Parts: sequence; C-alpha cells; structure tokens
Amino acid sequence: MPGIPSPARWRNAAAASAVGQDGSLSIVGGKSTNWFVNPADGHSEANSPVLLFKPADDFTLRAKVTVDFHTRWDAGCLVVYADEATWGKFCFEMTHEEHH
Repeated sequence: MPGIPSPARWRNAAAASAVGQDGSLSIVGGKSTNWFVNPADGHSEANSPVLLFKPADDFTLRAKVTVDFHTRWDAGCLVVYADEATWGKFCFEMTHEEHH
C-alpha cells in the first residue's frame, strides 16, 4: 500500500479489505466485531480487524474515516498501537445518543 513504510500484517483478519487505485484502504470488520476494554470491570474484547505496521520515525498519517452506520456502536477507528496492553483508539461511532 502506498505510504506504508514497512510490511503490514493483520491482527484478526478483515471480513473484506481492498486497496483502491488511489491508494485508499477499505476495511470491513464484519458483524459483532469489537475492540473494547470495559473500564468498570476490565473485561475486554479484541476481535476487530487491525492492519499493523511499524512506522518510520518521521511517519505522518492523514486519514479520512467513513462509516456505513446501521446500528448503535458501529464505528470506524484509527489506533495507535504499541502492544496488546498499550494502545489508544480514535473512533467515529454511532452511540446511544444518536437521534433520527
């Protein structure tokens, strides 16, 4: 994929993924996928597809996240990942506060 500075690998396979002619990446997570740690009890789920790569020291990411929202908690996310216990995610998500 253009712009990715090293080989990439999947952490959980995507239901579907594709690289467009413009270099864009499309990932479909599939039904009932999640990456969440409950702050109340520490229970976690981590079955969402994630494409991991090691960035160069001067790596800059520019992204546009779009989501085909259907149900509560549908989301598109960008994640900064160091290891299984050290990561942060930024999500565009449909919450229970969604109004029609």
